[in-house]
Amino acid sequence: MTVGPNRRLNNQMRRQLEKQLKKVKVETNHIPNRKQPFKIQDVSVNNANTYTFEEYNGRKLSNTAYLKSTHNFVLRLLQLPVIGKSMTFFSMELLNIIPGQIHPGGVLNSAQTKDIMSFCKVKSL
Repeated sequence: MTVGPNRRLNNQMRRQLEKQLKKVKVETNHIPNRKQPFKIQDVSVNNANTYTFEEYNGRKLSNTAYLKSTHNFVLRLLQLPVIGKSMTFFSMELLNIIPGQIHPGGVLNSAQTKDIMSFCKVKSL
């Protein structure tokens, strides 16, 4: 998937990505001793530079500026969209997919089912 000319996802691309990622369990990785697990609920059209939020003191910050000032963390993949739950959004670069979960995306097609069945088939002696 590529981003648009202004380095942002258009609404169609965002909906497609959100459909694939919604309900996938991820955890944050920018603070080593404090991983925060959550299920993806939303994909923003904004990236880490263009997504802003208001701090407790009323100052507006981008995700990039916040991570640099608070955690001394510099994002490398600024064009990636921010992913969130309720009102908290993280750059995709800060998230790891939690292993071992069933993809919530739906049913397998017939080719995928056939591959799984042949892989799981017990061979007789």
